[in-house]
Amino acid sequence: MTTISPSPGPYAQDRELESHAAADGAQLPVVQLVTSPQMRLGALTIDPPLRRLIHDDGREEFLEPRVMQVLVAFARGPGVILSRDDLIAACWEGRFVSDDAVNRVMSRLRRVSQEIGKDSFRLETITKVGFRLVVAEELGQAQAPSTPSAPALPAVFATETAGPARDEAEVCQPSGQVVAAVTPTQRRTFVATARAAFRVRPGALLAGLTGVALLPLLAGVLIWRAAPRDRPIPELQLARFDTVSLAGAPGAAQALRDELVAIFGRSNNLQLFTDGAKAGPGPSSFQLGGSVQLFGPTLRFAFTLSRGAPGTVVWSSVIERPLADAAAAPRQIAAQVGFTVRCVLDGAAGYPGALPQAALSNYAQYCAGVASSESGEAVSRRTQDLRKVVAQAPDFATAWGALGYVIGDTFAYPAALWNAGSRTEATEAADRALRLDPTNTWGRLAKALLVPLPNYAGRDDALRLATQTTDTFGDAHAAYARFLLSVGRLKEGALIAERGYNLDANDREVITRLVQGFYMLNRVPEADALLNQAAAQWGDSDKLTIYKLWAATWDGHYQDALETLKSGRYDAAIRGVGPDLGSPAPIADAGATVFKALDSGSAADRAAASELMSRLAVDPRPIDPFVPVALAALGHDQQALAATERVVKEWSTSLTFILFTPPFANARRTPQFAALVNRLGLLSYWRLPGRAPDFCREANPPPLCQGLR
Repeated sequence: MTTISPSPGPYAQDRELESHAAADGAQLPVVQLVTSPQMRLGALTIDPPLRRLIHDDGREEFLEPRVMQVLVAFARGPGVILSRDDLIAACWEGRFVSDDAVNRVMSRLRRVSQEIGKDSFRLETITKVGFRLVVAEELGQAQAPSTPSAPALPAVFATETAGPARDEAEVCQPSGQVVAAVTPTQRRTFVATARAAFRVRPGALLAGLTGVALLPLLAGVLIWRAAPRDRPIPELQLARFDTVSLAGAPGAAQALRDELVAIFGRSNNLQLFTDGAKAGPGPSSFQLGGSVQLFGPTLRFAFTLSRGAPGTVVWSSVIERPLADAAAAPRQIAAQVGFTVRCVLDGAAGYPGALPQAALSNYAQYCAGVASSESGEAVSRRTQDLRKVVAQAPDFATAWGALGYVIGDTFAYPAALWNAGSRTEATEAADRALRLDPTNTWGRLAKALLVPLPNYAGRDDALRLATQTTDTFGDAHAAYARFLLSVGRLKEGALIAERGYNLDANDREVITRLVQGFYMLNRVPEADALLNQAAAQWGDSDKLTIYKLWAATWDGHYQDALETLKSGRYDAAIRGVGPDLGSPAPIADAGATVFKALDSGSAADRAAASELMSRLAVDPRPIDPFVPVALAALGHDQQALAATERVVKEWSTSLTFILFTPPFANARRTPQFAALVNRLGLLSYWRLPGRAPDFCREANPPPLCQGLR
């Protein structure tokens, strides 16, 4: 188990919660699970990064991200009364949240207090004020009586008018009732009531007519707000895995199942059934089963995902691993399969009705492709799968949004590399997704990626809007973090990545951006801990291999970098994630020379390494992005800047983040740096209020920072 402890850094002050903060009226800091330490609560150990509760008797339970955030907010100051506004500020980052959303989380947390948390803590509702957590030592003490609650309001009004004085049991109505309550018949009733009022009060005619005119709009707002909550929660029945001839790996099947239970148990978009509990027979009910077999020196893991009862197969797969990898394979395979299944269930839940079988199967192929490969060449396969899905289910907003996003993401690279699709196709797909569902995360992401650079401000605003949707997997936060890191706003980028991690600690892209941000901020222990966690979950990751090697130029892990180069993992990673530019100039031998020079500090070694890197910087073959990092680390600022500009043109606009890594600290003070960021369009973006890069907030900033805010 990897636990990431908080360290002094750019958010250390924000993370500190004093027990009297709520009482003084101060706004609580946002709860970041990834950096929250373990804490004790009665007989429970709370492990926020893994969203896990561990009882002293050995029982464990995984909580949904939001439920864990609220528990941490209470546990930081036991006995402190927190209002709904306090909880929204700390756990929903101050965004608009209905009472219904808070009520659901509080109800689930009460269930935890009555089960694994029994005799450890209890939640109390303080009428007209808020809630407080009572720890084990206080459970026997008398509590102040509360006033009786008022009768429950009709569902249509519950989320609009219920305030802190209302207990969640009274107002937590199923979201479907909220939507159903605003029907045409009821709107006609509202109008008839208004007309009766006009007859009684003729002087109020104008106000009444205005109210009538706004009723359809109001109803539409209520329906729009309820739409994200109207999604059925899919049910997943996890069967036991059959075993055949597993003498060489007797615990593999149980280990796989345990890992899947942990992944699905932490998920906030499904309800898991295990050990005899049965899921329902409806279209939102799924079953996952399979087998683990040993064939000679190979372990074969087979999976089948079916829907409904008796069950129609949606997706099946066979994954093989060498018997020598029996210890690591269950966790890595569970991460891949877990993502695929969650992706399928989330897509099915977002469709209005039962998603047609053919469309669901093709969508499952798309999900499996995302889970199994980071490579650029997989993009064309994903677009093909999604085109089939939208042809079979034209009103499937999630698939339309994903299609727009997959195509739109390719425009960060030079034109016509993958021929995934046109800007017109991506735009139409994103627009279609948002017409079907204005809150669709993928549609919002696609629209953001289609904002052409150097319109950095437009893309910034669009990505920030995407993070305010129902970002189930944290991908919108990962995309926004990638953008912020690429424009030099490193602290904000890492913070946004942390929030994405709070949404989904299993998402590879979220973890990748958080590792990238930590390395760029020189928070190396945290980056290494997360990277090790990701390696245990996913195996070797191309992107993380690249970032770790680059970071070795400033964090001193020279021997690890030499081993990565020697093994060929870095060259394979570059070929895997990069666009098909042909064969980049070989980097392994030259890179090894660089790390040996940095390690020895010898002038002769540095001169030899500099000569090799200078040759690669002008080599007519595609340039490796490591070249500018190495040149900067060796002190060749002008060559490093020129090589970076070439990397951005040949590879991706997002690789501007290289300019903000620690080796470029001296280069950022040169006129050549100011000229480069001006050509890239970054300087005009930084001149906007609140968009200045982090290095302009440091002591003795570079000259170009004058006038930036």
